[in-house]
Amino acid sequence: MSNGQQTETFLMEVTHVFTREEAKAALWHIFELFNNDKHDLVTEEMASCIELQHTKVLSKTDKSFLRMWAYAVGNSRVLGLLETSPDDLESYSWTEMIGKPMLELSSLKSEHTPWMNEKYCLVEKGEYHLMQSKFEQLFTMIEDQKKRTCDSQLHMQIRLAELSEEISVVKRDLESVKQQNAEIIQLLNGVPEPDVPEDPVFTRLRKDRESQPYHFRK
Repeated sequence: MSNGQQTETFLMEVTHVFTREEAKAALWHIFELFNNDKHDLVTEEMASCIELQHTKVLSKTDKSFLRMWAYAVGNSRVLGLLETSPDDLESYSWTEMIGKPMLELSSLKSEHTPWMNEKYCLVEKGEYHLMQSKFEQLFTMIEDQKKRTCDSQLHMQIRLAELSEEISVVKRDLESVKQQNAEIIQLLNGVPEPDVPEDPVFTRLRKDRESQPYHFRK
């Protein structure tokens, strides 16, 4: 087998499961001091082994002890882990991708180990690159959609500005018309009403009546 074949790797998705019993066993030296009221003997170096999988599965009582100690010494790292571990879990699981030599893959195949089960998912390098390519395409599509959205928003802003200018012009025209109407009304109010000529028949009757003595008028 060549050196190139020996250095080739594949990616294995491994699921880890961590239990409360495992956490207590890993941190027994710390909680033994807590239980004996010797919090001041717990050092920063001792607490450096505390990780997220520990705080995820600790009991509420153990978390309280650990939180009081972290507050007292100002250990922000442990406080941060506790903040992200509010649930009362008996076990905690997480997955990660681990690179394995291709030689191990051949061994797994020869032993008829399932390629996919509840804990392992084998991804060959070619499949990984294909997934990576699809991810890059998806990212490009998202960026293109974002650009289109920005262009659409810019077009809308320009159109709104144009409409605002058109509305301003209409308002100015209305004000001008109102002013002209007011001037016309003012002119009409200042012109006296024209005299209407009296009917000739009534004029003659009126004059005849006025020419008669007063006691003959009816």
